Amino acid sequence: NEMVKHLSLIAHTFYATEFDFPKALRKEEIVGSIENDEIQLVDDYVEFIKNYQGDTLVITGSLYFISEVKSKLDFEAL
Repeated sequence: NEMVKHLSLIAHTFYATEFDFPKALRKEEIVGSIENDEIQLVDDYVEFIKNYQGDTLVITGSLYFISEVKSKLDFEAL
């Protein structure tokens, strides 16, 4: 995935996750296209986002994934 390659060059740490969708890549498949030494696999992305303590967290993926993230999280409360 071209977008993943570009992001992996500028991100300090790359977190890969997956969600329940027929065409979704598994997190292990995403890792294969990341050119970054700091890679962590995330099983529960909802809890991860809620508890993230870093400065900036960029959430990206398909429109299906972004819609699911938005529906499961109240970003106003974060």
